[in-house]
Amino acid sequence: MSTVQNAINANSTTPLSGVGGGTGVNNGAHTITIGGNVTFSGANTFTGTTTGTTTVTFPTSGTLATTTQVIATAAVSTTTQTAAVNTIYYITSASQATVTLPTTAAAGSIVGVVGNGAGGWILAPGAGQTIKLLSVSASTSVTSNNQYDGIRVMCTVANTTWVMMDCVTQGFTTV
Repeated sequence: MSTVQNAINANSTTPLSGVGGGTGVNNGAHTITIGGNVTFSGANTFTGTTTGTTTVTFPTSGTLATTTQVIATAAVSTTTQTAAVNTIYYITSASQATVTLPTTAAAGSIVGVVGNGAGGWILAPGAGQTIKLLSVSASTSVTSNNQYDGIRVMCTVANTTWVMMDCVTQGFTTV
């Protein structure tokens, strides 16, 4: 682009098109600074919104962030609950609550149960699933012995095998 074209574009009230190196948007008094190459590809739109001064450092490759491993929490006030992956359930029911592991779970998925209700809880594997507690396998269920017991399990073989990561208990009953 020549010096004359730059001067014209700098004084223009019309946005510079993408073909001419602009954004195609009138950015008014806002500053756009790009210190390197930026490439977007694919059929999707990228939108970024900041609510204040923001600095983001992108990795050389890979994923910046994902929400698939964000752990959610949910109260259980009924006697049955089918678990969702990456969710920890806290039992509020006065009766014993049964939380059944999800049928579909990728390796690395997490499910937890924490007691608060007086009835305690049962963590039940689905058909064809096993929960491993140290050297014991529970093919039917793991039952809390105290109101405030808790357990977290991770799926280590997609859809079938869950291994206890940690627990707070004075002892479980396995079946």
